[in-house]
Amino acid sequence: MGPQSVGGNRIALGWTLAIICWILALIMLVPTENTTQQQDQEVFLFCCCSGFVPLMMVISGRGARRRAQAQFMQSQIAASYPSIEQQRMMAQQNMMAQQQIAAQQKMNTEIQLKEQQRIAAQQEAERLKMQMDQSASHTTAQMQSMLDTLNQLKESAEQSEREKQELEQKLEETKATTVVQNITYNIQDSAIAGDIHPGLNNKDDS
Repeated sequence: MGPQSVGGNRIALGWTLAIICWILALIMLVPTENTTQQQDQEVFLFCCCSGFVPLMMVISGRGARRRAQAQFMQSQIAASYPSIEQQRMMAQQNMMAQQQIAAQQKMNTEIQLKEQQRIAAQQEAERLKMQMDQSASHTTAQMQSMLDTLNQLKESAEQSEREKQELEQKLEETKATTVVQNITYNIQDSAIAGDIHPGLNNKDDS
């Protein structure tokens, strides 16, 4: 209900009663055979005075309308500026967002590092394998040492791949958490705005 409609019922009823009283007063000015002139004058004065009583309802309705308009303007002005609670929530949200971005950037860097380590270990393993295949002059001890090194390189490449996949999964979970938190903050902001800027008082609706 808008501020213009607040108090409208009281204003309309007050004017209606006042007009009825004044119409009755005018009717009493018409002389009749059943009443004396003095009686007509007394009824005329009574109706005239009674017509001013309903005007108190009109004044009350207008007062309620002015209060509603003032409250509406205050709510519009307040809505144009974030409240202290909203500012605190926005600052907290910005801080959380910055922390999450920093954590995601760190994980991206670690993922790239793990990928580089995997590629380096894989390339070194391939080079060593080619060296073992092309050379027949190595002793058994040398071949065993090279084979151990090759196995270590393969294991290192697999370990880097596993750690990279774990980091990628963790990164995806962090992004999903960020989306949920943003939705939660938006809901909280809406709830806070609704609590701080309520509607017009129901007691002045009529």
